[in-house]
Amino acid sequence: MVRGDGNVTGALRIGALWGLGHSAVIVVLGGALVASGMRFSARWTLGAELIVCAMLVVLGALSLRSSSADERSAHEHSHEPSDASAHARPRSGLRSVMVGAVHGLAGSGSTAVLAASSARTTEEALAFLMLFAVGTTLTMAAVTLALAQPLRWSARGAPALQRRLIRGAGWLSVLVGGALAVHLLRG
Repeated sequence: MVRGDGNVTGALRIGALWGLGHSAVIVVLGGALVASGMRFSARWTLGAELIVCAMLVVLGALSLRSSSADERSAHEHSHEPSDASAHARPRSGLRSVMVGAVHGLAGSGSTAVLAASSARTTEEALAFLMLFAVGTTLTMAAVTLALAQPLRWSARGAPALQRRLIRGAGWLSVLVGGALAVHLLRG
């Protein structure tokens, strides 16, 4: 998201795809659990949380690698007029969906399934999960859109600032993912 050109349509697309991936896991897996009467085990929850931690570390590392490559490219082409959008890489819709799906495995996903399991009927539980999915998708799209404008300003007016934001987001992702994993493993 930090890498983007701040395009409103692109931001909505990324957020909506992220939300759809998150929601699909909750509806499909949660629906199956509710319909079967099964519950998330403690091992499942720990495993899902650790997968999310690993994803944060990997995404952060990719961001750091990317910002280093952009920095070298900017340095090599410093004599040319700067156009931040010329270096923006196209986003993979599948990547946004996959990040959302991994995110849906843990945290709010298990909470939503737990809440749905208290419904009187399977139909009510599935309706709750569907409404939760719609709300999650809309919220993720709105948050992504709200973050797009400041990132758009940084891309247009200060490419060096955008590279620092990308690097900072990468380090934050690595550190948060690593710290959460250590916390989870220590119990």
